[in-house]
Amino acid sequence: MKNTKVNKKIDFSQYDNVFCDSKQALEWAYKHNLPKKSIIRTSSPAMLCGNNNNIRNIDSRWTISEMKEFQTTIYQFTKDIYDASLSIPNIDRVTSLCVSQTAMQFQKFLFKAACLNEKDFIEKRLFLRVEGNGGLDGNNMNAPWDKILNNNPNFSSYTYTLQDDDWKKLTTKGVSVLNRIKLGGVETIIYRTMIKFMKWLPDRFFDRVALIPNENELVIETAAKLAMRGVKIEKIQPNKSDNIDKFCCMYERQILFQSIKKILNSRFSRWVSSPCIPQCESIFFEALDVQLDLLHSMSSKWNQTISNSNIKNKIVKMVKI
Repeated sequence: MKNTKVNKKIDFSQYDNVFCDSKQALEWAYKHNLPKKSIIRTSSPAMLCGNNNNIRNIDSRWTISEMKEFQTTIYQFTKDIYDASLSIPNIDRVTSLCVSQTAMQFQKFLFKAACLNEKDFIEKRLFLRVEGNGGLDGNNMNAPWDKILNNNPNFSSYTYTLQDDDWKKLTTKGVSVLNRIKLGGVETIIYRTMIKFMKWLPDRFFDRVALIPNENELVIETAAKLAMRGVKIEKIQPNKSDNIDKFCCMYERQILFQSIKKILNSRFSRWVSSPCIPQCESIFFEALDVQLDLLHSMSSKWNQTISNSNIKNKIVKMVKI
């Protein structure tokens, strides 16, 4: 069992308003001088179903009508972001889609940010984070309170390591081929086999190549059928070290950011408290920078793969399966 050490720099006894989504972490904090009378704000069903009257549902800030408005206005918001992006010289459709998609994904963050009030940005607040193995995708158990409130001088974050968190990751080790086929389907077996086999064969053996930047069930099923028709299946990864044109497009990025800033602030001001608006803006543009860099890297790799291919007909086609 892992041992969790008390961070001597944090005096839990001085906090009467705490963000926490783990019963285990909360019980541990109580044993280390967190007052039992402290208000605990959470989204955890397990904690909300308990009999502690000081545990409050942080999502109760949302009424049914507000949630409906928030959800139904996302489409127009992302469309406005897309149109504003596309209207900028040198910003193409693909980049505009990347911007609008990032704006759409950010709504999950905005939903949480809207649960905070102005006092959260000035008064003492404690965030009990949890750390654990978290499965294949890592630790995705924490709300982004530390990102949103890091400008509050009275905000503290403590990371609690979960006990007995040795969850086994999914693996095919020891699973028979027959059971793999039953669970994953024949297409998955064909896809995995062809990916490994085809990468050793030069392009001259094929007249078509399907480039796979990421996977899901539909992509795997489609790629397997293409492979059975003699199409080479090739996975591609972004050029992580590729910085070509990164600085050349910074000017365009600044224009892009300014063009959508008003649209963003209009939505932010509708849902979050005033002190939270600059923080949401900063975090969004940071996320957008990451996505634009990823788009550039993937495009660079895509073009490089096509340029290096010996296949004469380099046309991207929609294929009906």
